[in-house]
Amino acid sequence: MSQRTGLLSCLIAASVLSFGCGGQHGPKATASNETGGTGVKLEWDAAAPGTVTGYYVYYRTDGQKMDPSRRVDAGINNSVTIPNLQRKTKYFFQVSAYNKAGESAPSNETSKTTP
Repeated sequence: MSQRTGLLSCLIAASVLSFGCGGQHGPKATASNETGGTGVKLEWDAAAPGTVTGYYVYYRTDGQKMDPSRRVDAGINNSVTIPNLQRKTKYFFQVSAYNKAGESAPSNETSKTTP
């Protein structure tokens, strides 16, 4: 990645997310029992109005890498529940914002063990 591309990514992150760049706070995760399975609810601070098109939530279990195949599009909402996760399993989560300029750097990682 060029220095310019890295800077652009950081600027997008800084303009759309309060936690997108520089190791600031990540999303808050809470476990919730969903009908038919176990879910985790994540909440994060919304970006300034008009700066984002939506948010992606990435998740993984221990020993896995974050992967776009395990990504949830939360839309413009600043919270999402990921349903039907495996019971008694530790999951790790990151949030990024996106708009027409691209996708921000991900938030710090947060984790939650399902009931």
